[in-house]
Parts: sequence; C-alpha cells; structure tokens
Amino acid sequence: MRGIVALLGLCAAIGAPMARAQDGQIVGQWTRPDGFRQTTLISHNAALSFAVPGDWKVLRFDFKLPVATAVYEVPDPSTLEGSSNTNCSMAFADPATTDGQALVARVLAFGGGDGQRDGWALHTRTDTADTASTVETVAIRAQGQVDAVAMCAWPKSATHDATYDAYMMRLFDALLDSVGTAPTPFKARPGETFFSPQ
Repeated sequence: MRGIVALLGLCAAIGAPMARAQDGQIVGQWTRPDGFRQTTLISHNAALSFAVPGDWKVLRFDFKLPVATAVYEVPDPSTLEGSSNTNCSMAFADPATTDGQALVARVLAFGGGDGQRDGWALHTRTDTADTASTVETVAIRAQGQVDAVAMCAWPKSATHDATYDAYMMRLFDALLDSVGTAPTPFKARPGETFFSPQ
C-alpha cells in the first residue's frame, strides 16, 4: 500500500482547485457479462475506459480530469478476504495540466524501467521500508490525449506461496489489457449507468 499512498496521495492533494477546469465529463459504469466492472470516462473528444473484477472493493473514486483516479482493495486468495495492503489503482492524467504533469513526474521517479508491454512503460520494485516487504508495480502509457497510469501493490507474506507474485502480475496484466479509448459520440450498452463526476 505504501507505493499507492505515495503515488496517489498526490492525487488526493490535487483534489484541491484543479489546474484547468474540465467541463462536460460523464462517467459510465457497466457490469460486463464476465462479471468485470467497466468504468468509462466520457469527455467531449474521447471515451477512456478500464475494467476490474467485480469483487474488488472501491477505496477511492475521484474520476474527473485532469487527474481521474480509482483505487481498489484486491481480495487476497490466501485469506478469502480483502487486504488493505493489496491494492490496485487506475488513473488518467491530462499532461497539458500542472496536476497531470505532477502525477507523471512521480511515476517517472518511481525507479528504473523494466521494459515495455504493448506501449506501457513498466516499473517494478520491492519496498522494504515497512516491517513487511511490499512489491509495487506501475505502468504508464499515452492513451489518446491523456496519460494512463496503472499500479498494484501487495505484501510479501508468509501466507503467500511462490505463485502469489505471478497471480498478482496476471491481475495487473489484465488491468493493463482492459484500458482502451473510443471516439465520441459514445454508445451506451444495456444496463450501463451514468453520472457527472464532482
């Protein structure tokens, strides 16, 4: 959780007056047939979307540009419960704003790059500053006119077997694969709900 707090704590601070007003934004939410919850941020020129498993608990949802952020608690299969130390997040940042640039700068300062995946720049590290080590992985990619930032963090725990890191990386890869951009006008799907972000 430490990395997400450090990275997205910046988003909370940014929640004060935004660098540039973003008008006309609408958020759509839809439960896909596979049970994943898809979130779409619709603006005047694009629809940005991602999807997470339906059992991920929402910890923070402040989904409005210039820095639109969603943070989730991920169930730990070793305990069949959620864990405050196992989290994933998704953010879209407008690089033309001070707030968006600040988030991107924080990501780039995260550490050495671990290569590319479908246009995503990947960064992974193990944070040993806490009592228990935490694995943190973050990815950033230009997504249309914004920068998409995904992050997952999970503890190194005695209750986790050797396959747990691979399990979490599969969840992270699925999150990256779900990110997409569609032109507007956006076509709603049956059962999709919409609201204006505050």
